[in-house]
Amino acid sequence: MLSKILLAILLIMLASKLGLRTKLRELKPKIDRAVNITIVVVVVAYTGQLLWALLRKHSGN
Repeated sequence: MLSKILLAILLIMLASKLGLRTKLRELKPKIDRAVNITIVVVVVAYTGQLLWALLRKHSGN
């Protein structure tokens, strides 16, 4: 469930970064920086979640 939420957030951030939702031109540099940081955080969290699940599965066997 959490991974689907994280993936949805990542897709929304990528859509806004690609210019699909750029109505605030004067705030664009700040928005781009926030989007970049958010994408990195979401990717790291998603990767960490996958690694944690793999480690738990491996240690259970």
